[in-house]
Amino acid sequence: MDARDFGQMSNDPAPLYHRIVAQIRKHISEHKVPPGTKLPSEEELARHFGVSSITIRAALKELADSGLIDRRQGRGTFVRDVLPRATEWSLGSVEDIVMTSRLSQAVLVRHGYSRTPAWARAALSLPNNGRAFNLQVIRKKEGKPFMLTDGYFPPSIGDRLAAVDMAEALNRNRLLIGIVEEVTGERYTEIRQTIVADLATADVAKKLGIDPGTPVLVVKRLSCAEDGRILQAGRSYCRTTDFAFSIHLKRV
Repeated sequence: MDARDFGQMSNDPAPLYHRIVAQIRKHISEHKVPPGTKLPSEEELARHFGVSSITIRAALKELADSGLIDRRQGRGTFVRDVLPRATEWSLGSVEDIVMTSRLSQAVLVRHGYSRTPAWARAALSLPNNGRAFNLQVIRKKEGKPFMLTDGYFPPSIGDRLAAVDMAEALNRNRLLIGIVEEVTGERYTEIRQTIVADLATADVAKKLGIDPGTPVLVVKRLSCAEDGRILQAGRSYCRTTDFAFSIHLKRV
């Protein structure tokens, strides 16, 4: 692979390394670059994008942390080899969130400012009549919906998201957190997650292709910046036939 294959960075106001991350991720996704493909060296990428080695290392670290590439000491950087997943999706780690996003089809259902539910207003510290930017996404595998994500963002982020082609951004970067980081330059450092059981409302059931009242897993997430600010309050509704919470406990 040649560094020129990645094309040029966009001119949006996001930090340089975020734009490089977006450019590399877009090329790998759109061209279906096979797992195991070796990427150009740091020096070649720095020369192509016209940035410092420090910036390239920051971009590659973010891509590695998201599970897209694998950096091997003394050997180089490679597109990560994703192992086939079983029909059961896991909810136990950030890596699971990333992998679910990479291995599924994302369908944008709704985006824009809308009436904000009480749980989201409380999480984002908005007044009773406050509105947040809403993104609603259905995730599918082989055409079958298995998760509905309903995310709310404060106006400081929502105003920036409203200015981009959200369907195109979601197609390029399937992780909602990744889109926000690309567009705003904000960086998530913590996700607080709670999982509860509930019954599907008529709206959730329709979007997941199940009957109203069917049991679902509800994943409540607060995504935070390093300074503690809540950047996203979200809930994902998951079909219980497809998901399990798994965690490895080790005695020391």
